[in-house]
Amino acid sequence: MIKDNPEILPAIVAVINKTATNEEKMLVDNWLSEDEKNYAIFEKLQKIRYNGSFEHAYDSKERIFNIIQNRVSKYSYKRKTKMWQYISAASIALLIIIGGLSLFSTIKSTDENISYVETKCEYGSKSKITLSDGSIVELNSGSVLRYPNSFSGKERVVVLEGEAYFDVAKNKQQPFVVKTNSINVKVLGTHFNVKAYSDDNKIITTLLEGLVKVEKTDSLLNEQSIILSPNQQYVFDRLSGSVNINEVDASMYATWRNGGYYFDAETFSDIVKKLERGFNIRIDIKSPRLQNELFSGVFDRGESIQQILDLFKKHRKFDYRQAGNVIEIYEI
Repeated sequence: MIKDNPEILPAIVAVINKTATNEEKMLVDNWLSEDEKNYAIFEKLQKIRYNGSFEHAYDSKERIFNIIQNRVSKYSYKRKTKMWQYISAASIALLIIIGGLSLFSTIKSTDENISYVETKCEYGSKSKITLSDGSIVELNSGSVLRYPNSFSGKERVVVLEGEAYFDVAKNKQQPFVVKTNSINVKVLGTHFNVKAYSDDNKIITTLLEGLVKVEKTDSLLNEQSIILSPNQQYVFDRLSGSVNINEVDASMYATWRNGGYYFDAETFSDIVKKLERGFNIRIDIKSPRLQNELFSGVFDRGESIQQILDLFKKHRKFDYRQAGNVIEIYEI
């Protein structure tokens, strides 16, 4: 518990701000292994980096405080101990904000003349962006990309939440970096796809051309990096922390760019998330068993949600009904 380990608070701050000593990293690693709820706290603190620009950092401070305070308030201690917890929670919130936890702030230059752009792609739509260096980014439904209006410094850094296809302009002197909430993808010039929605359990990087280095940034003891070759896929499981490298037909994982869908032995619940984003519709699966059923399929641009579900139900015992913008799926 936090109460029994007063050294954990500054250690957490140091780890998140990437200034931790090996001793602090080990301390936090042990704390995380004690209780799965501790890991939930740590992960939420990391994710606050993705909630906008540095100007919104003080809004994040209150959210950090609430996360920790809600956790520690579940226990009944003496009044003095509760006050210590209150102060500690407030302190860690302030320290993290001062330390620059906001991920978006990490791409800001000291040059105040540089402005930053946030492009949001709503459900049911797609967007194409040409960056200042000539790189092209295609955003999938429900995605957000944050980037400077011009690149400066040693790296070209953008921040992604959601899914995007990158066609990166070559520049060996200024590598291109895509930051997500658990991995970074670093390239010189290449074609690749990154899928990192906040409500997905897995973050997936698929390489079509060139070479990329993928770094698992939430490792406490060291950063783990892997070099991908074309038609390799890096899959990071947020729940287990595991990493798998798969050999795939990379072009299929960019099918969404042309309005199509590609499902390769995916759970029905994961497929439904993609369909909800793509068609801007809500889908409720009434059967827990169906949620975990595996489906595969390739669908071309222009096929409707009804055509997709009709094909799936030929192979599983379910049906659906639609009322307005809501579809209910049930077993038969």
